[in-house]
Amino acid sequence: MNKEKRWIKAIQKHGNEHSANQLIEAYYKEIFSYVYKQMYDKETAKDVTQEIFISMLKSLYRYDGRSSFRTWLYMVAKFRVIDHYRSKQFKESSRGVAVEEERIEDTSDFTERLATRAEAERALKVLESCPSDEEFIVRMKLLGGRTFPDISAETGLALSTIKTKYYRTLKFMKQALKEE
Repeated sequence: MNKEKRWIKAIQKHGNEHSANQLIEAYYKEIFSYVYKQMYDKETAKDVTQEIFISMLKSLYRYDGRSSFRTWLYMVAKFRVIDHYRSKQFKESSRGVAVEEERIEDTSDFTERLATRAEAERALKVLESCPSDEEFIVRMKLLGGRTFPDISAETGLALSTIKTKYYRTLKFMKQALKEE
């Protein structure tokens, strides 16, 4: 039995704090990186990553080992990120600052960043409307920097299925963004 499985069993049966710390330490950088690539803000990514691990510890009793722990943890992360974007706090904070309050020094750089961010937010909103498995695949590939074989191994889906869903979702997103 590997360390990860021992840590999980110790947490599930005895609420072992040392095992919980070991498990979090083993995955923290990877999950933070995944979240940061979707948030574009370091402090928010730290907060959401912390929420992911709290959620993971609270629901670890439901982990049954049918999928790899990494896959299960990424699903927890995915849903926590989606919850963040749907939260009232995010919607209120994304309204932005009044133009008078914003100090603009180089307008070309500012407008370029603004356009890029607006495009990214539009694309994420379209992606959220896709079926959850397709959304997960696109997020893992584009935002998580994962390869098709990695995604296939984590989801248990055939490589051809992963590629089909990925390209079909991109085509749908492109069309939806074009229609806007």
